Amino acid sequence: MKNGSILRRFFHSPASFSGFSLVEVVAATFIFMLAAIPIYYTMSHGAVKEIDSTKLAMARKVLESFRAETIGWGFPKLAALTPPDGNTSPDGGFGPIPDGNPPKTYSDVLTIQKKYKDFTFKPLFRYSVGGKSVIEVKGRITWTRQDGKLHPDENLLFFVVKP
Repeated sequence: MKNGSILRRFFHSPASFSGFSLVEVVAATFIFMLAAIPIYYTMSHGAVKEIDSTKLAMARKVLESFRAETIGWGFPKLAALTPPDGNTSPDGGFGPIPDGNPPKTYSDVLTIQKKYKDFTFKPLFRYSVGGKSVIEVKGRITWTRQDGKLHPDENLLFFVVKP
């Protein structure tokens, strides 16, 4: 090839254009691949972060719903659901509440589980140490991250005091 032949191809009439060689096509494809692969990984990493942040937002929404619904019950209903020997249970003194309580929070979790199969919700109750006038309520939500590892538990702890 003569010196400057590539420039002549672009600045001369189309009749003198003879086309690209196979080496030029392979080189252009290789350069494109070097640029496209990092762009693909960047976009897919962003999608993973978006899914994780969506799950975190849903977990916090469910926990806030759980708190609002549980506080709405009042102390007498919570006292009836709270295990009397909660301070001796293996889960940090917290015991589970009976199935089906609170119903709205469980329906929210079931709706989320239709889309994300690994979303679990565990409500826990116990009497505060030192008497039966304060009930500690804890909501725990867990899920699996995109890399297959468990996300750290998302917890919400609040107290309901006997009037």
